[in-house]
Amino acid sequence: MIRSVLPWALVAIAGVVLAAIQLDGGLIVQRPEARMPMFLGGTVIAIAGLLKLVAVATDPKIRRRREGGSED
Repeated sequence: MIRSVLPWALVAIAGVVLAAIQLDGGLIVQRPEARMPMFLGGTVIAIAGLLKLVAVATDPKIRRRREGGSED
């Protein structure tokens, strides 16, 4: 199960990091008009990763398919 959940956990963490570094003064981009889309993009990535993480962790069919097992 760890192998099927780990990529989605990393995507969620990457989205949170991208959104967090844009707060306050912005570490990557300092211009406010460019920081907002990067912040929103990071939040969308984080939410998508979190939703897929929950789906893979709770649905046995998806988990078995990713781990190479049979669905029966």
